[in-house]
Amino acid sequence: MKCAYHPERDAIGSCLSCQRGLCSDCAVDMDRGLACKDRCEAEVRRLLDLRDFSFSQPHYFAERVRAGRIGRAVGIGWGLAAGSILFGIGVYYGAVPLMVVGGLAALVALVALGFRGRPVRADQFRLCPTCGYNITGNTTGKCPECGRFV
Repeated sequence: MKCAYHPERDAIGSCLSCQRGLCSDCAVDMDRGLACKDRCEAEVRRLLDLRDFSFSQPHYFAERVRAGRIGRAVGIGWGLAAGSILFGIGVYYGAVPLMVVGGLAALVALVALGFRGRPVRADQFRLCPTCGYNITGNTTGKCPECGRFV
């Protein structure tokens, strides 16, 4: 990849905001990403702050995980109920198409019940016990937000 502003130079990375390739003269290291010098620094700072803020909200993240699990359970329940009702109506009236559709709907719900997918945990981010700041990947042993040793 070449630098967007100096096409003759190789890029050392890309800007977090505009995704353009940057050479060492055009890049500003923002600690956790690169920004275009004198162009995207403020926007990259906002993006990094937003990312840190969203990762530091353990209660919100736990709520989203819980809501996803509840939604999955409700969807499987509705699938089983609708499939069973259609299958029952098909048996009662001797309608083979309803039995097939109802049986397939119930079967899909049962398969979904057994499928777990990728596990998501509410505690997958390491958070500072004092301020809740995301310290995942922090190798210093000290929270950069409040200064507590963790």
